[in-house]
Amino acid sequence: MKLSVLRFRQLILFLGDIACFIAGLFVALAIRYGWPIPQGYLAPHQLPFAIIFAIWLLGFYIGGLYNLRLLKQYRTFFTLFFTVFGINAGIAALSFYFVPFFSITPKTVLFLDLLATLVLILGWRWFFSAIVALPPRKLAVIGFGQEVNELLKDFEKHPQQGYRCIFHIKDAQHGSTNLPHELKSRDIDMVVVAADYRRSPELQKSLFACIPLHIQFVDFVDLYEQYFQKIPLAVIDRAWFLENLNELGKQFFSLVKRGTDIFASVIFSLIGLVLSPFIILAILIDSGRPILFLQRRVGQFEKPFRIYKFRSMRRDGEDESVTTVGKFLRKTHLDEIPQLW
Repeated sequence: MKLSVLRFRQLILFLGDIACFIAGLFVALAIRYGWPIPQGYLAPHQLPFAIIFAIWLLGFYIGGLYNLRLLKQYRTFFTLFFTVFGINAGIAALSFYFVPFFSITPKTVLFLDLLATLVLILGWRWFFSAIVALPPRKLAVIGFGQEVNELLKDFEKHPQQGYRCIFHIKDAQHGSTNLPHELKSRDIDMVVVAADYRRSPELQKSLFACIPLHIQFVDFVDLYEQYFQKIPLAVIDRAWFLENLNELGKQFFSLVKRGTDIFASVIFSLIGLVLSPFIILAILIDSGRPILFLQRRVGQFEKPFRIYKFRSMRRDGEDESVTTVGKFLRKTHLDEIPQLW
């Protein structure tokens, strides 16, 4: 994709976010004060919220939410989006209550604005992702293994994820001397290194020679983890646990993540309250009781816990097929609403 086209689409996404922010404020004010909004209530909110919106847009940019390819990686996108949105919400609350310049403290309006903006932004991002198609990123993969084959097969199976393997060097030593030419001739965008280049001076030399091509180099383990949301088993050993499972170093991150989880669950629980009666009614009409499905799972430190979902499968004797309503619930992830509580 030409850079100008990419920038234009990012601009459209950016302008759409601005429109959602403004629309969210109008919705909040209309709910709070009625429509049409009295000028005496509209004017005091314009400048403070304009500043807040500018900060939110900066947060979206710093957080990487204008990376168009991220929109196609739904798990990664939603995790990052709710994290950034939670931080933006916290900044807004602190600004209104602790910055003297902001002469208003819109408790109800701010809450309504956050809720309306969240719904509008998610709808806009979903619509944008559905209509904007991105050409797949052309990959060159160096190395082999079971996990490598698993990743490449999934790329072929799900081309909408935006990856396509053009060039695969299974033997890191074979043909590595011509690597810069091979990458340039195939117009490669990204090189995935699955081989241990630390033990191969020749491979190190070939990779170093590719630097002037301005191609992105990524470690296979990082891409695998980002794509599948799990670590490849082949790299997990005692040394890996010692390097990655330092609980003391993750306390601050865990605290921030927990706060973000609670904030996001509260917001979506309110939406769930509106949708749940309709979902319950649809389940009853389609397949009767029970409404909820219970699973027992094992969490951190082997602590068991129970997870609740709206039932999406039949449980009549040997028949455990997905119900008609269940297919829709799974596709839209609405069956996950009970977990918010």
